Amino acid sequence: MFTVMRFKKLHQQLLHHSLDSIAVFTWIERQDPAFFYFTGLQDVTGCFIATKKKNVVYVSPLELGYAQHHSTITPVKAMQKTFFKDIKPHLGKKVGLHLHFLPHTFVSQFKKQTKKSFCDASPLIEQLRTVKDTTEISTIKKACAITDSLFTAIFSHAHTFRTELALQTFIRKTMLDHGVRESFPTIVASGKNGATPHHTSGNNKLKGMTVIDMGVVYKGYCSDLTRTLYFGTPTQKELLTYGKVHDVQEACIAMVKDGVNYGKIQEYAREKLGKYYIHGIGHGLGIDVHEYIRPKKDTILHTGNVITIEPGLYFPGKYGIRIEDDVVVGNTKVTVLSHTPRSLLIVK
Repeated sequence: MFTVMRFKKLHQQLLHHSLDSIAVFTWIERQDPAFFYFTGLQDVTGCFIATKKKNVVYVSPLELGYAQHHSTITPVKAMQKTFFKDIKPHLGKKVGLHLHFLPHTFVSQFKKQTKKSFCDASPLIEQLRTVKDTTEISTIKKACAITDSLFTAIFSHAHTFRTELALQTFIRKTMLDHGVRESFPTIVASGKNGATPHHTSGNNKLKGMTVIDMGVVYKGYCSDLTRTLYFGTPTQKELLTYGKVHDVQEACIAMVKDGVNYGKIQEYAREKLGKYYIHGIGHGLGIDVHEYIRPKKDTILHTGNVITIEPGLYFPGKYGIRIEDDVVVGNTKVTVLSHTPRSLLIVK
């Protein structure tokens, strides 16, 4: 049912933008998430074409059997040496391409081989992906539940780790035990390293505020959660600073609902946290860990958007704090998909 609605919206956009078709290309070496979004297929070389009346998928002959069994749409055909000639009847006169993804050399080849007029359909495709259906939300929720269980394991074993790398290795092993992979390289940043939001973990001793930022991929969809632990005994000032980030995050989450300006939530966080808050309040989340939605002044949230809320404070040479959760925008309220406690865990 949800796939039908997805294509209904896509076909409406074709009419609205006066396009005869949209073509999305993917390669094993360079996977386009939009191809997976429309077809349910990953790790293939292929092409998805949508017209106002029908859809078709082409894949490498090596992957034809897999694709015919797993594709959410039919027909699925093999890409032959005559591929560009084969797809020309499906394209019509004006074609929308996902140019944000395509290499320039391929676009030139497409133009030469098909002799079709084309335009950039990237904003159209990426905007479609921002509103998640219930199946997508359920899948992201499961990814978050797995990540919650990883944090539970971390909390239980935290006292046994001595370095960032040891903790990061434990996280990655536990992910494998759950049958999932990282949605991005796991970050463990302790002490002054926590002041660098995208720190690369090393053999640094776990001491003081320690930021753990991680996520998993479950059935093609991502989670992205951050918690801050403390190794040792925090000062009263550190506790108050953590409480400030915690309270701002709670307030920002409460602001999320249909029709709210994401940029306004960002402005609120900046006003409350000041100059040591150095990044955005969040981003869209889905097949990609960072999707189309950004907290800009013209970004209005809509029901079905899945975003992160992740305020932080970063004091160079001292420490950093970040708390991040994944949430779904609703008509009148927000649903938080991640449930790991936000209170500061002190490890002695």
